[in-house]
Amino acid sequence: MMKGIAIVALACGLAIVANACSITLPDDVKGFAPVLLTRTSSNKDYELFKPSGKTTELSDGTKLLLACTGSKNVIVSEKKSTLELTCSGDQFVDANNNAYDLKDLVCKSIPSPTLRVTDESCSQNRGVIHQPGFTVNKKFYGPVFEICYNNDIEHTYYTHNTINGATIDNAISESTRRSFSAKGMKYTTTKTNKYYTQANQVELFKKLFGSKQTYIDGSDYFARGHLTPDADFIFGYEQLATYFYTNVAPEYQLINAGNWLRVEELARSVAASYGDDLETYNGYLGQLQLEKSNGQLIDIFLDDGKKIEAPKYYFKVLLHKPSDEGIVFVTVNNPFAANGEAEEICENVCDQADLKHDNFPTLSKGYTFCCRLEEFKLSYDALPEDVEAGKLMTRKN
Repeated sequence: MMKGIAIVALACGLAIVANACSITLPDDVKGFAPVLLTRTSSNKDYELFKPSGKTTELSDGTKLLLACTGSKNVIVSEKKSTLELTCSGDQFVDANNNAYDLKDLVCKSIPSPTLRVTDESCSQNRGVIHQPGFTVNKKFYGPVFEICYNNDIEHTYYTHNTINGATIDNAISESTRRSFSAKGMKYTTTKTNKYYTQANQVELFKKLFGSKQTYIDGSDYFARGHLTPDADFIFGYEQLATYFYTNVAPEYQLINAGNWLRVEELARSVAASYGDDLETYNGYLGQLQLEKSNGQLIDIFLDDGKKIEAPKYYFKVLLHKPSDEGIVFVTVNNPFAANGEAEEICENVCDQADLKHDNFPTLSKGYTFCCRLEEFKLSYDALPEDVEAGKLMTRKN
């Protein structure tokens, strides 16, 4: 924990306000950090901690609840799953007035998320809102982000998250290997895992295109393409909350690691340049079709029930509501496409917005173009009605 003071600029000079605690990233958050929940004197309940920058100051009396969620998960030094601290003076102390450094409080394993399926409809009643978050003392905290999903047809209409532009450059680097969960789906995790294996895809494509098919090999295969990416979040436990199958769709790996990754990185860079929250809506549209030797086009699914569809396009909407600015990035999920410009569904405004990457025109990496939001909505009507922007988002200095 970094001890600190709040310095307030006044017209008559500088006044120093003592009795503030601070959390500095990444210094104070090490290893498998516990879920951080805060409660001020004006709040009745805890909420997920949202940092305001590299260093966030918490006023005297603020409560901090640390939780290691998941089976048999505990704070290593305390041998218990939760610890409540209070900002007192410039220190975090427990009920016995023992002071703690946050960097010393780590979980045995990375905290596990919960997926709450609500009764809130979305996308014109086509789906319901799913909310990844955390259950602490039998109470749900979150959401980290939202997923609009229909489990009858195993289809995601969009995901919605916020990129914390003031803090994203100080996100915690977490390289823990993570597994996906099919919670919220009718398909089980075991079955969905199998659909995404390269062995399953090779066999499927041999049936569809013959034993000499060339669409699936060691480098060309369908990965679990995140809609809301893990790297959009600050803490490892938030990043882990993106690993639900409702938050992915089949995406060619060359594209997942190609231009779709470039889009994700660009979105975070834009958020950092604003130094402010950017809202994002992420999803897919259209059906990927690949051609047989006789010219017949085949719809691509990973499962026999034809519910795990490979989409034709991935999209990411970026919004900065205070300035009424927005833009949509669209990536073609087909490294075998012959003509990228022919796949455009809007006027390409990447150059006009100065939000582009040298690889965006590269077909094998996923041809990528940019749309004005209102024009994009003519091709995709599943976004919430209040997702709108009057001005085109452009690169900031």
